[in-house]
Amino acid sequence: MKIDSTKLRKLREKNKLTQAEFAESIGLSQATICDWERKDHEIKADYFLKMVEIYDEDAKNLIVNITETNNITNNNSNTTKNNDKYLIQFQKEYIELYKDYLEFMKKNYENLLNILTNSKNRV
Repeated sequence: MKIDSTKLRKLREKNKLTQAEFAESIGLSQATICDWERKDHEIKADYFLKMVEIYDEDAKNLIVNITETNNITNNNSNTTKNNDKYLIQFQKEYIELYKDYLEFMKKNYENLLNILTNSKNRV
C-alpha cells in the first residue's frame, strides 16, 4: 500500500517524535522514515498495521487515495473497482502476516508443552 509522505511527517510531528524515535517505534531505521517522508512510498502491510496499532486512527489516514495514485477519473464504478482491488491486496498481505504469526505461536506452544512435559517427567 502507498502512504502519503506529508501525512506521515505530520503524524510523527503530532506525536512529538524524531524520525529516529518514530522509526524505532515500528521497527525500522531512521533512514527509512526519512525516505518515506520525502515522497509517497509503498510499504508492507505489517509496518502499516504496526503504525495503526501504536498511533490508532491517525495512522489510518496515511494511505494515499487509490484514485489519486492511479489517476482514475471520477467515474464511481471505476473508483469502486480499483478500491476493491486495493483492499483485497491489503487483506491478502494481512492474511499472510497472520499466518506467520499463527505459525510462530504454534511453535512457541509446542516448545512450552515439551518443557512442561519434560519437567513433569523429572519430578
